Amino acid sequence: MTSLVEINIPQSRRRNVNGCFVRDERTAGWLCHRGVKLTVHGSQKIPKKRIMRHFKKWLVKVRDGEKYSEVIRVVGVDVGREGFRTRLVRFVEEVDALKRVS
Repeated sequence: MTSLVEINIPQSRRRNVNGCFVRDERTAGWLCHRGVKLTVHGSQKIPKKRIMRHFKKWLVKVRDGEKYSEVIRVVGVDVGREGFRTRLVRFVEEVDALKRVS
């Protein structure tokens, strides 16, 4: 087995950690990815600009402390089990596709 994607979630707001939870205006929760970097292997990284361009249809603007940031909306944490799995698998497949062309 090989790890394709990892989303770390910090215990407090830390913009240098890719994972984050956000809440929309309807109080729905979302698992998001900041797109700071993706590791292909070893020291080979995909830069943020390229990641954000690849996921442009997934981007949402969120209030991030005192500023606004664009993040990749991965999956709603309150969707049904099947919807969660489908959306999460789609994100992993997109990350894998991006890594393959890098």
